[in-house]
Amino acid sequence: MSQDIADARTHGLWVRAFVMCGLGRAGHDRDAAVLAGAVLAHRDQQPALVREQRRLDEAMAQVRARMERPAVESALAEGARLSINEARRFARELIRAATAPT
Repeated sequence: MSQDIADARTHGLWVRAFVMCGLGRAGHDRDAAVLAGAVLAHRDQQPALVREQRRLDEAMAQVRARMERPAVESALAEGARLSINEARRFARELIRAATAPT
């Protein structure tokens, strides 16, 4: 894999992690949990993401406090099944929906 592709994937995972944290703070719990599942499933490909683990943990703690455990686990599993490209599209859809005029 070229360095440019690796850098793009790293950047994309960071973006999804920050989107997930923002969703959790905004109360979009299911979407945050799905995206968290995707981030966590691909975290081994991005060792630098470990530095952001505290933010991810805090956002997930908020999500877990507001959702029933089976719903959280289901959403995390759904996210974990997403490929990196699918997770990227999902994050883009969430951003687009959040920024669309009402």
